[in-house]
Amino acid sequence: MSQVLSDLRAGGGLITSVVGGNNITVNTVGTVATVNVSGTTQYAVQTGNAVGALNSLPLGTAGQVLTSNGAGLYPTWQDIGAVTVSYAQVYNTGAQTVNSGSNVLFDSNGLLLNVTHVAGSDTITVNDTGLYLIQYILSTQTDLQTITLLKNGVAEIPLSFVYYDNTVADGVGQGIVSLSSGDTVQLQIVTASGTPLFLENQANFVNASITLQKLNVATGTAASAALFNTDAGIATVAGATINIVGASGITTSGAGNTVTVTANPSSIFPWSVITVSQTAAVNNGYFINSVGSMNLALPAVSAVGDVIEAIVVSNGSTLNITQAAGQQIFFGNTNTTLGAGGSLQSTSIGDAIKLVCRTANTVWYVASTMGNFTVV
Repeated sequence: MSQVLSDLRAGGGLITSVVGGNNITVNTVGTVATVNVSGTTQYAVQTGNAVGALNSLPLGTAGQVLTSNGAGLYPTWQDIGAVTVSYAQVYNTGAQTVNSGSNVLFDSNGLLLNVTHVAGSDTITVNDTGLYLIQYILSTQTDLQTITLLKNGVAEIPLSFVYYDNTVADGVGQGIVSLSSGDTVQLQIVTASGTPLFLENQANFVNASITLQKLNVATGTAASAALFNTDAGIATVAGATINIVGASGITTSGAGNTVTVTANPSSIFPWSVITVSQTAAVNNGYFINSVGSMNLALPAVSAVGDVIEAIVVSNGSTLNITQAAGQQIFFGNTNTTLGAGGSLQSTSIGDAIKLVCRTANTVWYVASTMGNFTVV
């Protein structure tokens, strides 16, 4: 778009026009020129595309954050997920003898959330996947050699504790461990001499304890491949989900991590056997199996490119393709009479015809035939 401005100069020369580029329009009223940004969506974040034009991102919803999807992909609004909290405090106060190489039993529970422990057992089970800060303490007068944190019965080496003293042994350890829902945690001891470990029973005294606290509380983030460019619009992941649906003649199915898209030609262009006169439907095929003459009327509504096909499959059947007011069929270098008086008529079994709409609602062309048709 060009607008004449008489009072601007560049490099000494008169600027006679200002042309709007990508997403830019120029409008004049009298002697005033207004330059506007166009083609954007209200409240949307704007990004540049490959040809230098602006692209409006789909609007996010309350609580979402704008997230990069990597080079070559538009950023998208994504859910940050629900906040989950998990923790446990498990301890022991009573007297206990633990054989070297065995696990400590905990007779009491403090606060528990999304973590389970049966008082008097050695096993703690987490019910929520995440990173956990685990801390433990063990106080005894036995000559400890190692305290080992077990995850699903296997030693978590970074949390193993090595200590030796022939009078008093106090073991303290902590670390961060990745745990999945259903994982178990236990505390195993080994003494230097191989003799059992003894935990004393004293009033208001905890001789062994272990605490767990989940650290990564944000879960359920949207999938990383969160933006899908299509032939008509952009689809974005919402709540880690994107729907894939089939259009006409297309079905979808899913199993595991696989989506299967299946095209069904018979659904895209269905065929049917007909025995009585009727109006044809666009993008349909017909097997003519009538007794005597049968009329197949052109549809009142059709779009450019719509197709109708018909095949005469019965001896004695005659197909008449009839027209309404304003309709006409062109067949090679001839054509039917305009309006209701025009038609095409088959002459024998096996005659077949394919019609394609040239002008919406009114004009059809014969694309192919088999046998002979009479043009009226």
